[in-house]
Amino acid sequence: MGISRSAFYKALSRKRESHQVKPDPDECRLVARIKELVARFPDYGYRRIWALLRFGDDPIVVNRKRVQRLMRVHGLQVKVKRYQASRRPHVGRVEVNDSDLLWGIDMTKIWCGKDGWASLFAIVDHCDRECVGFRLSLDAKAERAREALDQAVAYRFGSPKAVPADLQIRADNGSQFGSRAFVNEVDRLGIELTYTPYRSPQGNAIVERFFRSLKEECVWHYRFESFHEAERVISDWIRFYNDERLHSRLGYRSPKQYRKLRSLRKNVA
Repeated sequence: MGISRSAFYKALSRKRESHQVKPDPDECRLVARIKELVARFPDYGYRRIWALLRFGDDPIVVNRKRVQRLMRVHGLQVKVKRYQASRRPHVGRVEVNDSDLLWGIDMTKIWCGKDGWASLFAIVDHCDRECVGFRLSLDAKAERAREALDQAVAYRFGSPKAVPADLQIRADNGSQFGSRAFVNEVDRLGIELTYTPYRSPQGNAIVERFFRSLKEECVWHYRFESFHEAERVISDWIRFYNDERLHSRLGYRSPKQYRKLRSLRKNVA
């Protein structure tokens, strides 16, 4: 055709450039906002990032699938490893329809550098998911579980006399929760104590999920050098979890927001 190879490729390059779509300024701003949130919450997937965009500060009306697409295109998705363990089906209720009907209590270990392992006892309401009481200590004695329970009662009711008669607390089969110190305190408060069946951790899934979020979003981001550092950081995160963290099971509200909303609806009804 009488056209040199270099001229052909030069013309082809100009054609490609002319077909390039100019970036949308609104989408660029949205991507920048998403990157900002991902940098702040690196363990959040597209659903939580979308919830922060939609319901957080300076909300943006955006489709969830669009957020997913942009996070995929820009390599911002979280890589999750999933392990499937054999479980026995749980018999009994896990979720309840009102606060202060069922609490879950459990313990987990956290490494504190020079001070070694610390034990965190936490109590979570199965309805509103709020962490109502916790105790972090350098031992795992049953008295620490009792102290977490006393803190929860004082926080929710102010006095042991105000504890609802139908409140239950569920624990696994750990020795702390079967000890005389803990069982006697539960009896004194008039709370019914139940245990999860053997090899059926789903019965205490609410507090287990709380521990998972705590470790993924807080503990594993730090290398604690001391118990006091761990105590400060974990206490701050639990306050953030209760007051601000959007929970998908609560309609992307924080536990306190959800509980307040349910209380207002009950008063109106």
